[in-house]
Amino acid sequence: MGHNVTGFIVPAPKAQEVFNAFTSATLRFAPLGQGMVLFPLTDELLEVLFEASSCPFAEFVHLNADLTNLLMRLSTSSPILYFETDYHGGVGGQSAILFRGGHVVFGPEHHFGTKLPNLTPISEALELMGIGSTDVDAFEAVGLSKHRNTEDWLD
Repeated sequence: MGHNVTGFIVPAPKAQEVFNAFTSATLRFAPLGQGMVLFPLTDELLEVLFEASSCPFAEFVHLNADLTNLLMRLSTSSPILYFETDYHGGVGGQSAILFRGGHVVFGPEHHFGTKLPNLTPISEALELMGIGSTDVDAFEAVGLSKHRNTEDWLD
């Protein structure tokens, strides 16, 4: 079974400000655990929101210059984690980058392979946002394993 999710995560109090910054009414968000909110980004949504532009980071497929600049600007008052996962049949990868104060403060980090490290890029970035748990990693703690595809987060 695969896991293919693209999106960004913000603290819940920041969600409305982020939502208002996007001019498209098609952007939606889903609540996560520990006071976080996920903005899932489908391929179609990315095409509507942003013109095709180059990606400033080789670790990402969908993070283009327009989205990078917007997330940096929005991060001046609160951290924003952008991430991509792409796993199929136990092989794949994940990438994460954390913006805070208008700058990149973590990443871009990428992991590809069949065995996940003890601390994955997404979990490490979430921990930097204050997510913690003694039982599971931060990815599980916020509930990112609830849906395995970006579109499923929109239902």
